[in-house]
Amino acid sequence: MKILLRVSVSPWFKNLLRALRLLGVLFLLVTCSKPPPPASTSEVRVVIFHTADLHGRVHRLPALAGYLKGERAKERRRGARVVTVDGGDFFQGTPEGDLTRGRLVIQAMNEIGYDAACLGNHDFDFGPAGVRDLAARARFPLLCSNVFESSTGAPPPYVKDAVTLPEACLELRGLTVAAPRAGEELAFLDASSALARRSWTPGMARVLLSHLGIERDRRLPGIDLAAVLGGHSHTRAIEERAGGFPIVHPGSHGLSVGRLELVLNVATGDVRSFKANLIDLRTWRGPEDARVRALVRRGARRIAKLMEEPIGTLSVGLSREHAADEGASSPLGNWACDALKAALNADIALLPRSSLRASLFAGPVTRGDVYEAFPFPDTAQWVDMGGRDLRGVLERAIGDGGRPLLDVAGLEVHYSPSARASRRILEIRAGTETLRNDRRYRVATTSFLIETWLGAPPGEGTRILRDVLAEHLGRNSPLRVEYRNRIFRKVE
Repeated sequence: MKILLRVSVSPWFKNLLRALRLLGVLFLLVTCSKPPPPASTSEVRVVIFHTADLHGRVHRLPALAGYLKGERAKERRRGARVVTVDGGDFFQGTPEGDLTRGRLVIQAMNEIGYDAACLGNHDFDFGPAGVRDLAARARFPLLCSNVFESSTGAPPPYVKDAVTLPEACLELRGLTVAAPRAGEELAFLDASSALARRSWTPGMARVLLSHLGIERDRRLPGIDLAAVLGGHSHTRAIEERAGGFPIVHPGSHGLSVGRLELVLNVATGDVRSFKANLIDLRTWRGPEDARVRALVRRGARRIAKLMEEPIGTLSVGLSREHAADEGASSPLGNWACDALKAALNADIALLPRSSLRASLFAGPVTRGDVYEAFPFPDTAQWVDMGGRDLRGVLERAIGDGGRPLLDVAGLEVHYSPSARASRRILEIRAGTETLRNDRRYRVATTSFLIETWLGAPPGEGTRILRDVLAEHLGRNSPLRVEYRNRIFRKVE
């Protein structure tokens, strides 16, 4: 006979039984799952985050910092050694970068936690004293293996040749293009000669931070490099050299970040594998770094007020390029040369087109607009030149692609892009007459062009070019510039 017993169980007791069953399941899951395999003691995984050519875009640094903060923490949890580097030209190009002489950008990079940066050519825009000041403020080394003091032949004491990171089995070295604004105090070796003179630390993977541009990076001697992390050409690219190492260029202005993952032999530094990719921060939706955001806002507030100051009005816009013919003179270049010629009471004015970085639009023009169009700290100067030398400069200004590299005032230039070099100029008119080889001309230009093209002693004049142009605009506002071409390409 079956005896059925009815037992009354309280709700409290039922909840206890459910909790015990759940704990039992969790215990089985924990004890039966496999732990992650231990990392090999013979290798190390290194993740390098890489920016280049920030050019003072401080408003993009909070997002960059936010992305790096999250990604670096994630990689460290996975056991990787994490390194953050920059490929140069980090401050020049905005009021926030230039008017603080790079100090605001260095502060932000300190906060972000960079491990090293290669110096770019524009990082020398305030001369050796400017680099010395930035090096003293940076909490990371500024690298450049091919710069030397002209007087001693020794590297400047404030610039590092290389830095080793033993925990990551890396040695970082920097190379840059020659920087004309560095002045006579410093000299620059070509990249191949500089690398041949330097020895690397045994047992370390060799990573080159390059501000040479991607074309020169492609021609670098291999010398057992683990990677080249580049800048200068503002290129977004990942390539693999024939020697088996990657060249990574992350673009510019803080819009993207390069990521390179290396698996290295701990004993030798040899690369067992690598993986590279570029991250577009314009599509990244993570949080900004609050500390970097606050730092940038404090530093930019006073400068923003200054840059919002109206200085004049343009009745018509001034484009930095001719709309239909890249071989013709540009509206912005014509006006800038006219203003420079008038300010220095010159016969002729020459301006490199590389100095024109943005167009000016019709309507009110602020000091910030002029700064964006003419960001370089070049001074307006004049020199005395013979007609023959001037003709040589204009020949040089017709590049191999047949596109003029200068804008002019007081001249009319006719050229043939298909002629061989040094024979491309067909005719030069100075005012109402043909340019005379035996005549001397007062030529207005910039300190940069005098130092790099003319090979002449420093000229007369100390005012910054953009200040001369801002004054001209304010004095003649509302300004209406009638465009007339001055550089004519022969149609063939």
